[in-house]
Amino acid sequence: MEPSPRIVVEDLDLRYSDVEAARGLSFDVRAGELVSLIGPSGCGKSSALRAIGGLLRPAAGSVRVDGAEVRGPLPASIAYVFQDLALFPWRSARRNVEAPLEVRGVGRQERRARALELLDLVGLADAADRVPAELSGGMRQRVAIARALACDAGILLLDEPFAALDEQTRLKLGAELLRLLADQGKTVVFVTHSLPEAAYLADRIVVLTGRPAMVKDVIEVPLERPRVAAMVRTPSFHALQDRLAALLLES
Repeated sequence: MEPSPRIVVEDLDLRYSDVEAARGLSFDVRAGELVSLIGPSGCGKSSALRAIGGLLRPAAGSVRVDGAEVRGPLPASIAYVFQDLALFPWRSARRNVEAPLEVRGVGRQERRARALELLDLVGLADAADRVPAELSGGMRQRVAIARALACDAGILLLDEPFAALDEQTRLKLGAELLRLLADQGKTVVFVTHSLPEAAYLADRIVVLTGRPAMVKDVIEVPLERPRVAAMVRTPSFHALQDRLAALLLES
């Protein structure tokens, strides 16, 4: 029996001023699933993500999370990792991870312990006192993921979090992300331009057309879990990438 959907996007229209970003989007995300959104640049992927998170009000249609219609941000249920990360440059890695815990009123000792635990989880225990300028791009991405996990939300929305990294590093961090999510049972919507990244990470891939974004296809990824690096060299992986590329070229 398949898990029930945690997120349901139904007949969603999105507009910015006089720009139609999306038209009639409909798809769902099951509990514990990672769904990737792909499509041409500027097609409305990020807009769809913002609507799911309650940061963009639909012109028509609806988004439901756990059965309730989304009418605004849901910080107790949904956490974000954006491409620009939005880390506080004056705060250490530890204090960046502590930020959402501070907002919730968690005591100093408890939030420090939790932040250090999460930094250890993402392999940055020895970088807790460094500020973002002292960290590599991949390390900053890990801090952002640790901070999102500190929110303790059941749903993560990730908007091209690895876009500034090379493909090898993207896949390596993606593998680590999969491990973390499997351990914690998160439900994830992941926007990416990278077809290998989408194929490697996702359970299902929602392929969008050019603006206004519409759902062109929803692809079930035929790769077994847990995902391992050797999968990227298999014929089934390359066939999936070719299928995705063909769909995008038709968009």
